[in-house]
Amino acid sequence: MKASRAGTGKSSRTNQARTGNKTRRTNSFDAKIRRVELVCAIALTIAIVVLHIHRASHAGPLWRDEIGTFDMGTFPSLHQTWSLLASESFPLLIYMVVRGWALPGWHAVDMSLRVLGAVIGVGSLLALWSAKRLVDHRVPILSLALFGLNATVISWGDSLRAYGLGVLLILLVYGSIWRVAVSSTPKRMALAAAASILSVQCLYQNSLLVFAICVGGCLVCLRHRMWKGILSILAIGGAAALSLLPYIPTMIRAQQAGSLVQSDFGFTHLLKIFAAALGSDVLLWAWLIGGGCCVAVGFAFIVFRQMRDRSEPGHGDLAIFSATIMILGTVLFFLFLKGTQLTTETWYYIVILGTIALSIDISVELLAAPPLVKILRIAVSLLVAAVAIPLAWNQASLRQTNIDFIAEQLGKQGSREDFVVVIPWYYGVTFQNYYRGDTRWSTAPPIQDLKVTRYDLLKEQMTLDRPLQPVFESIERSLKAGARVWIVGDLVAPREGQLPPSLPIAPNGPHGWYSGDYLGVWNLELGYFIKLHSVSAQRVNMQLDQPVNPYEQAPVLLFSGWRP
Repeated sequence: MKASRAGTGKSSRTNQARTGNKTRRTNSFDAKIRRVELVCAIALTIAIVVLHIHRASHAGPLWRDEIGTFDMGTFPSLHQTWSLLASESFPLLIYMVVRGWALPGWHAVDMSLRVLGAVIGVGSLLALWSAKRLVDHRVPILSLALFGLNATVISWGDSLRAYGLGVLLILLVYGSIWRVAVSSTPKRMALAAAASILSVQCLYQNSLLVFAICVGGCLVCLRHRMWKGILSILAIGGAAALSLLPYIPTMIRAQQAGSLVQSDFGFTHLLKIFAAALGSDVLLWAWLIGGGCCVAVGFAFIVFRQMRDRSEPGHGDLAIFSATIMILGTVLFFLFLKGTQLTTETWYYIVILGTIALSIDISVELLAAPPLVKILRIAVSLLVAAVAIPLAWNQASLRQTNIDFIAEQLGKQGSREDFVVVIPWYYGVTFQNYYRGDTRWSTAPPIQDLKVTRYDLLKEQMTLDRPLQPVFESIERSLKAGARVWIVGDLVAPREGQLPPSLPIAPNGPHGWYSGDYLGVWNLELGYFIKLHSVSAQRVNMQLDQPVNPYEQAPVLLFSGWRP
């Protein structure tokens, strides 16, 4: 009996020793993996910072959208800024940031604003680190590769618009609401409320993401019957919503002005632009697989672990929180875009990319318990980075516009008798900002105030019978005097022997107030008139050594001689 007991004790000690050795090996492996993750995360962060610096040094002068932001932020009075909010796309915050940044009176204004963009871009990177640490106390790695190295995020997030600052703030909301859900202390509530209010004051659509994040936080609290946490999160979301009430009249006016650029498209169009924002097919698959993992992990914890870890928020709650934000936030965001009927561009999606990437990173982290999965997570992150870095570098190398260069050259080459026509009209925002010559010029149709993109003034032109007549008269006067006419922009003429089409005054056009119909016809009318009445035409070579953003890369045509 004693021998048996001794054998049993020895066997037990052997098993304990084996278990202890296995635990030590596991802990040692986990520690090594964490060090590798930290090294990789730091390396990716350095690469991202370099890309932001590269972007700031190559973006060059401001293009029309950025000029609108700068002008709105530097008007003599805040009342003027407020009165024109409907002509822009954002609440007040970004304009107040620009106003504060411009106070020192920088000598090189454009470069100083590029530095501001880089500061915001690096700030969003720090916000990503902060949110990941607040949520699961681990370093980001997959989100750095997916979001931080994304070409759209670096190029357009650093532009002088509100998208970069908007994603910075929504990432802080993501992390701070989770901390309130875990424990709603006054300090955490104050920080989450500040981040939420500033977030919706930066981008209107951030209100939808704040709502999704608050819903995720409330689900976590509800699961543990933490009623104080639910009330705290509802108060935070309510404060953010109330801060938007003063903008309701502005939103109504903006919706009326937005009818000029609205078009009837489906979700297929939105998904196509969203896919373009990701950069490539390889990266698209990485996002899709990551998103699928996020949904699967959240569903698995709901179905299979519903009754576990109820004492306090744990892995299951984190899985549900991140999956809720990704699913609900994405659905609401796309419904918002569909509801506005605005033709979207890739930079519209920057803010949703940030929340999706963080949710994916958190969910994959929860999956990465087996050693092989941990290694695979690091390998996939580095593979995504290898694909994303060249794309981001090439896009960050683009100059934002060439119209500043054209304006400078025409200021030197144009004479007082010459005439410059800028088409389409919104190129005039950039041209006016940089032109310093004596040559007369006009947009087609003539828009008098080009500080910002004034769709309300375009709407007035659409109600006129012959809005281009003043432009035609100036062209005729210059050509008859033996001077030249410069056309800045893409000019289209009808085919030989054909007349330009005509449209009734708005809103009696084929698509009501949609301005695209009128812009196309006006371009044809201008091309027909100048081709009919000029003697010679030539394309002026004003090429730059640096590739230019295709959204504002204008050619220059030169016409001379009058033909009745």
